[in-house]
Amino acid sequence: MAADRESRAEFIKQINGLAKSRLGPERSGAAATFLAAYYANVPAEDIAQPLEQLYGAGVAIWQFARQRMPGAAKVRVYTPRLAEHGWESPHTVVEIVNDDMPFLVDSVIGEVNQHDLTVHRLAHPIVKVTRDAAGTAVKCGEGIAESFIHIEVDNVGDPAKREALGERLAGVLADVRIAVADWRAMLDKLAAVRTELARGVTGVAKAELDSADALLGWLASENFTFLGYRQYAFASDGAAAKL
Repeated sequence: MAADRESRAEFIKQINGLAKSRLGPERSGAAATFLAAYYANVPAEDIAQPLEQLYGAGVAIWQFARQRMPGAAKVRVYTPRLAEHGWESPHTVVEIVNDDMPFLVDSVIGEVNQHDLTVHRLAHPIVKVTRDAAGTAVKCGEGIAESFIHIEVDNVGDPAKREALGERLAGVLADVRIAVADWRAMLDKLAAVRTELARGVTGVAKAELDSADALLGWLASENFTFLGYRQYAFASDGAAAKL
């Protein structure tokens, strides 16, 4: 473990030195802070790659993230080429910058799998960023936590397929944002239903009410992902009852 920490510290030192030499004193400060956070918890095998490639990947997503209005995700799907992007990779790269929230990585990987693509590398650092009113990043390491997702998948040679993947991912992230925004409201509704059950329901045995309450309590204890809420009305009684 100590050796791993020392090797990681040396790697961070090297990549930050590269940032200072490439970007200059004015631009390298925030980039170096970002790179240190970006690679702080990446698995050791994922940083056992050429320094130039790791530097290019880190700087690329930082530059991509520098302009973003909170409340919306930025998504880019591309195959890096040195002449065009300043770094290169044999893989197609998915970059996502978003407000930090639950379910992001699982949702993104789920969509990638739908396209029959193999994930070769994944990084998901959470980095604090300060932005001005126009959404420009003015400081890294302070401010509001943001999610940075870097995924390398099989090389997608067709630009139209890369564009389609980007559009689908943007849609998935929008759905996640809606679900997360409604999450508290759904939990509040569940709590209200439990309160109603505690008052008792005419014609329903207490043991049955207790069982229902126990299930709802289990759901509320982070054992269930709330994506929506629907209330049903029943017409008639007994065997004639229907939704």
